[in-house]
Amino acid sequence: EGAGAEVIDLAYHLVNRPAPSRAVVLCSHGDVIPDLLDAIVRRDLVDLGQFPRCQKASIWKLRSEAGRFVEAQYSPPPGV
Repeated sequence: EGAGAEVIDLAYHLVNRPAPSRAVVLCSHGDVIPDLLDAIVRRDLVDLGQFPRCQKASIWKLRSEAGRFVEAQYSPPPGV
């Protein structure tokens, strides 16, 4: 919790590492996820859709290419 800046730095560090074909899974608290999403919208102009959400137990799948995020896909929590 409360580590938005650190998570943003970590996410961009992982995107820029030499093995881009590896998948990475990050799990976080709800107060950090919006910070990361805001960063990828500002830095990489990723479209999050009309009403981006961060419901508890939801998933954001982020795709990167060449050191930047290029796509974000939201999946609601199970049963929603």
